[in-house]
Amino acid sequence: MSIWSRTAHIFAIIRMAMGLDNCRNIEPRPVLTSSVFRKESKALDESQAMIRFVSKHNIKTPQDIRNTMAECQAKVDDLKETRDLLYNRIRRPKETDTVEKLKEARDSLTKEIAAARDELKTASKLIDLLTRMEKEVDEELELERNGIAPPEPSTIDEISRYINSGHYDPDRHYSPQEEPKERKPSGWGR
Repeated sequence: MSIWSRTAHIFAIIRMAMGLDNCRNIEPRPVLTSSVFRKESKALDESQAMIRFVSKHNIKTPQDIRNTMAECQAKVDDLKETRDLLYNRIRRPKETDTVEKLKEARDSLTKEIAAARDELKTASKLIDLLTRMEKEVDEELELERNGIAPPEPSTIDEISRYINSGHYDPDRHYSPQEEPKERKPSGWGR
């Protein structure tokens, strides 16, 4: 095998790893191999979508989210009606209509509908997140009123919040590296 063919094979492997195989004029896409990485990537994308949604619509309160959801739903309904009319015009075009222009208009409406639906999904996820957070805060306040310490956290985010709170007692808690290990009796000492 010559050096040129080896180099070509190396570049082919790099193109495949970057997601550039057989696709010119398309941005490189990461090859996500780990399920954990895919999950985290999806969570990051959802968080970014929520941030964009809040900043785009200048959201200040949960009611603002509900109002924006109603506007988006009305927009989706109007766009669907217009698209249905275009579908009918494509099926039965008039003599003055150009089918290609009608199809382009239909496709652009479909893209607008998809964007509005994505905003609806993002708003729904944001409402769910706010509801869950309000419930957690209410539970913690109720525990605090009753003089009960909040339960120990189970996830990394909860652990970091717990360590930074006033309830954390370093003398009572050990990290897994600091915990004393129990010695198991060896099999030779029987």
